[in-house]
Amino acid sequence: MSSEKTLVSGAVSDARRRMPRRPGARKKSVADSETRLQRLSTELDLTAEQKEKLKPILQNQSDAWKAVIEDKSLSKEQKHEKMKDIHAKYAPQIRAVLTPEQQEKWRTMREEVWEVIKNR
Repeated sequence: MSSEKTLVSGAVSDARRRMPRRPGARKKSVADSETRLQRLSTELDLTAEQKEKLKPILQNQSDAWKAVIEDKSLSKEQKHEKMKDIHAKYAPQIRAVLTPEQQEKWRTMREEVWEVIKNR
């Protein structure tokens, strides 16, 4: 494993451990858009312009994810599929705001998150 990938992996794990949890919140909850924007800003060294462009995209994505999580009529598998669909909808919008170098770092970060999700 490359040292860069190890660094990102460690940073993602550290960020998750440091994220404050609401009283009564389950561990599997989706981070709010502000928390995600702060993490992306730190990890990808976003410019002010990039932050402004990403803010509404991340808010819409978080709102969509939250709606799926709160939908009691969906099975776990259906929720997983809907979450993947939401990611597929917003990932190109996020990618369009990032530089090629940031896109690569973001891809690595996403791979780490998917591994965590897959192993739940």
